[in-house]
Amino acid sequence: MRIKSLLAYAAIAIALQGCGKVYPIFHGSAPSSVKVEKVDLANASALAVMPYTAGESAIQTKAGGEEYGDRLYIVDKDGKTTLASFSFKEDGASNNKIWKKIRETLTLVPNQIVPLTKDLILLSSVSPVYEYTEWGRDAWGFEETDAIDRLLRTLSGPYLLRTSDGALFKSPFDLWDDSGNSFDSFDSFLKFTPDKKHIVLCYSQAAQKYRGWKFGCSIDGINENFMPLVITDKGNSFELKYPSEPLLDTYRVCGFMLTKDNTIIPLSTQGQGTWSFDLGLKPLFIDYTQELINLLSGKLAYEAQSYVFDFKSDTYIILRKEHIEIDGQDKTGVAVYRIFLNNGKLDCSLELFRESDFYFDLQSNKITSTETGITILTNGNKLAADLINKTIFEEQFPGDFPQDWRLYDENGIAYEMTDNSIIKYNLNSKKKTQTPIHWEQVDFGGFVTYNAYYSNGVFSVSGKTRTAQSVTVLIDVETGDVTLTGLSEYSGSVIKSYYRLN
Repeated sequence: MRIKSLLAYAAIAIALQGCGKVYPIFHGSAPSSVKVEKVDLANASALAVMPYTAGESAIQTKAGGEEYGDRLYIVDKDGKTTLASFSFKEDGASNNKIWKKIRETLTLVPNQIVPLTKDLILLSSVSPVYEYTEWGRDAWGFEETDAIDRLLRTLSGPYLLRTSDGALFKSPFDLWDDSGNSFDSFDSFLKFTPDKKHIVLCYSQAAQKYRGWKFGCSIDGINENFMPLVITDKGNSFELKYPSEPLLDTYRVCGFMLTKDNTIIPLSTQGQGTWSFDLGLKPLFIDYTQELINLLSGKLAYEAQSYVFDFKSDTYIILRKEHIEIDGQDKTGVAVYRIFLNNGKLDCSLELFRESDFYFDLQSNKITSTETGITILTNGNKLAADLINKTIFEEQFPGDFPQDWRLYDENGIAYEMTDNSIIKYNLNSKKKTQTPIHWEQVDFGGFVTYNAYYSNGVFSVSGKTRTAQSVTVLIDVETGDVTLTGLSEYSGSVIKSYYRLN
């Protein structure tokens, strides 16, 4: 009987070999865990997310074009780009052949680069990317596939990047912008304590509905109703705290205050008051004065016609009201109110008012903080609230300036590229200047056709030469310096996200 059984097993093995490739049951032991520790920022002047054209990431599409995977690049002071180098740490025995092959090209790619402070950047919606995309076909059995897939999943998600040393930490929150415009201010729902050791996040639906920002929490079971969140920098990690129960309706929160003594006060537009919290998230209810109740229950601040902002440690709301009573008279205009604590109650006072038909809403304007207050850009028009000199003024863009507010950055600067120069438009000084493009710095024969795309201080220009070669260059808008990139086969808009470190 034993001999017959052995012969049967041998026959099955021979039959399986005849059916095709014989896979090993397991390709060795995979690590028990993996995490990324840092990214090499040596000689880095900027970070950029751009298409990667080498290796297997460039594939032919059905339409006949090429499709490219993105990568995170380091840009040096001369504009030269290199792939970002990450340091990974693995725990446990690791001799799995499939994992080793994945690790050869493993890197991380953020969806967007979001600067929080000068020393802290949020890398949004990070994905692990690698050349060995067909590893699942070569893996054998659920155990091996699940082990490798689990390692890759743990590398996904948002990260906090400390620029002083390149250290990377898993972020408990994620932010991204689906508006299609450049990043706008998020200080109405995210603030730092003065020592920069604590991030306070009090997300509101207005940030998503009107500003384009979206929020995600990487902690299971936590959503935007568990507000506020307090993230503390512990040096080697970031600690998250959140309330034990949702006390606030984020649909009714228009922004929040962070007082000098680090009291967190969400501005709820519903009811007679709001919940406040210390950094340990101990709650305390604060009543509103009747003036603040009238303000927040009137032209509600979470609507598109108003915005909460900070100036010199105080919190303000700029509000477009169809009607406002001033000295007993009903007027139409733009008002700025200060929100403050007064004998244990939350109060408000009218700081600035301008009788005006100036129209703004959070979907069709750019609101930015300035050294004197706040500025609002709409198409062809600018409104500035000066809280130091207590004035509000309006002015039109110069006639020969771009009229689209979306072209201007937070400093009121717009750039336009011509064949041989960069034109800079400054709304503050009303001056237009030109910087010549130094095409002589590169030698590729020049473009016959090209497309230019601007992002945070550089134009990425891709096109064809007279010999039909595809070339991509970066042009610094302030100096006109030109740098050839390694993206010699790509002809679309190159930079997906870009941030200057210096």
